[in-house]
Amino acid sequence: MQSRAQVALEFLLVFGALIAIMLALTPIFSAVLSRALQAIDSARAKAFANELENSLQKLSTFSDDSTLTLIAEPLGEWKLSFKDNKARIFTNKKEFLITSQIDFAYAIDFSINKRACVVLKRLANKIHISLKDC
Repeated sequence: MQSRAQVALEFLLVFGALIAIMLALTPIFSAVLSRALQAIDSARAKAFANELENSLQKLSTFSDDSTLTLIAEPLGEWKLSFKDNKARIFTNKKEFLITSQIDFAYAIDFSINKRACVVLKRLANKIHISLKDC
């Protein structure tokens, strides 16, 4: 009986030590995960910025009433700003700047934190921007 009690006590001590080690390492894992998610979000924002730039170039050659839809998939919050012929995407302390050959119809700012569709429409030689769920 004493042998079983000793084994059970040793098991509890080893298990407690493992739990203590895991608790001590949790902040480190959390920080690494946070930085990894920020890097992934920045990469997604950069890819979206490149896609936006390509779409704006295409729209400059298309006729009026042409529409292109882009899908934005942020992990965190992105702020999109459109004014004159400049588009800016802000995320994780990073900014991506896109210059269009055609002016935007009006200055507008969006904030997105989930999957969204950005609709670009060319009307009267201006680009109209709208945001919708997709």
